[in-house]
Amino acid sequence: MSNVVSIDYFSKPGISASFLKSCSFSAWHGWKYLHEPFEPTAAMDFGSAVHCKLLEPQKFDSRFAVAQTKFDRRTKAGKEAAEAFEKEHAGKIVLTSDDGSRLSRIVESCLAIPIVKEALTTFEKEKELDLGDFKGKLDLVDLKNRVIIDVKTTRDATAREFVSQSLSLRYDIQLFHYAQLLGLGPMPT
Repeated sequence: MSNVVSIDYFSKPGISASFLKSCSFSAWHGWKYLHEPFEPTAAMDFGSAVHCKLLEPQKFDSRFAVAQTKFDRRTKAGKEAAEAFEKEHAGKIVLTSDDGSRLSRIVESCLAIPIVKEALTTFEKEKELDLGDFKGKLDLVDLKNRVIIDVKTTRDATAREFVSQSLSLRYDIQLFHYAQLLGLGPMPT
């Protein structure tokens, strides 16, 4: 439920960046990507919340629930309140009040950057591209000028850590894949 990508996209044939990233770890990881259900981590769910709030804010409330208070799960009352909140929002990704505050700060920070704010209103969002055997769903893209913006979250936004995390999560492979879909370089033969 945490992926913003439509089920139609997943059912379409084609090699995606996610599959390529899995294969870069090992053939076994690639096989698992194709054949085993995937359970997102809490960090992935938070990243999906940021993605949705920025790119598809009209869908946010139908996919996510943000607790307005902290639940003290060390107490019986806190556990019961948390469980009641989760039950009330069954089928949604539940975020803590701390996550809600962090989400708001991230969105405000993004909107404070003029070029990002402009891209959110002028670029195509969630653009599906297909090039024969390859497919991709780009967060923000200006096809005319061939500019791609991909929304990512990180534990640490310092340049060194961001580069390190980007490489460990194989975002370079994703960028290369997307660039190929836009015709920004030679296709591998």
